[in-house]
Amino acid sequence: MIFRCQDAVEAEAEALACLEGLRLAAQWVQGSIILESDCTRVIQAMQQKEDRSALRFILEEAKDQAQVLVDWRITKVKRESNLVAHELAHFARRNMHSAVWLGRASACVEGLIKSDCNLCVN
Repeated sequence: MIFRCQDAVEAEAEALACLEGLRLAAQWVQGSIILESDCTRVIQAMQQKEDRSALRFILEEAKDQAQVLVDWRITKVKRESNLVAHELAHFARRNMHSAVWLGRASACVEGLIKSDCNLCVN
């Protein structure tokens, strides 16, 4: 749950989340993906050819994972348009683990999915 990437610790957590998302996508997705983040620092670093920051090793691994995907891009989203990710981060924190749902969303976010999609369109 990183919304504004105000420091290096938050940027590292967001970079790790992006890496995990790309790992999962490489395993399960056959088509194009869009990786969303609200951390400008991580987005810019993922789009650059080379990064010399402390995040460099995480970002290199994420870019390596992205290479096995058919097509991918990373895009910035606003906090208000990211309610599902926010709720899932809280869910992971409460349960002290993360999880993946294939083909169906977790009950804790079913109601939020529609509003997130509508906010992205508007």
